[in-house]
Amino acid sequence: SNLQKLSLRLTLLENVTEQIYRHVELQYLDLSWNQLTELPKEMSQLTNLRTLRLEANPLADIPHVALRLPKLRRISLPLAFRKYRDAIRQLYPHIQLFFPSA
Repeated sequence: SNLQKLSLRLTLLENVTEQIYRHVELQYLDLSWNQLTELPKEMSQLTNLRTLRLEANPLADIPHVALRLPKLRRISLPLAFRKYRDAIRQLYPHIQLFFPSA
């Protein structure tokens, strides 16, 4: 398939499913406003991803698996991670961080 943009916003997702990793050509993925507590290591297969939206999820930890994606340039994170903004920017200076509240 040639799916480049996928929105699963507000779908009550608790896990990122295997079907998503098959879309290695994805460039934009919106997983915001769900129930994700973590991102699985398989996210690393999305090597073409440029934008990832994760705001409004109860993530337990900084999603390093996503931040390490080679082409990622923009990520939105839950407000709870705003206090780590400077540390994240130091580790991943090429990525624009966003912390939307609504």
